[in-house]
Amino acid sequence: MTNKEGLYYAFGEIAYAVAAAGKTIDEAEKKVLHDQLVKSVSDHGLDFDYSEIIFQLLSKDHTDVKTAYEWAMKEMKLHEYYLTEKLKNDFIGILEKIASAKPPVTLDEENLIERFKRDIGPMKGDPVFTG
Repeated sequence: MTNKEGLYYAFGEIAYAVAAAGKTIDEAEKKVLHDQLVKSVSDHGLDFDYSEIIFQLLSKDHTDVKTAYEWAMKEMKLHEYYLTEKLKNDFIGILEKIASAKPPVTLDEENLIERFKRDIGPMKGDPVFTG
């Protein structure tokens, strides 16, 4: 896995955490996640099928929200030099779409998205890698 793919993999764990924060992960959330990631991967010029990795993450039976989120943020920090402001905004938008795929958006989902915004805010991409 390349470093850029590692960043997307970490984001997949965060997306899983947001979906799981709503207590159940349903087909609507899986579809939103799949559709948004396919678009995002295409928009950012990546040439791998990321959706399969995401579905493996979503099918995990025993990963709790806290564990998934904490692991993902460690990985995201490790690969932050590929993180552009556009990518940060794209990730936040995808999380919001996942949370609203199955109304109502729960307080746990809202809190996790707000935490992600705070945690990702200070991360800076390296111009060598982000162009």
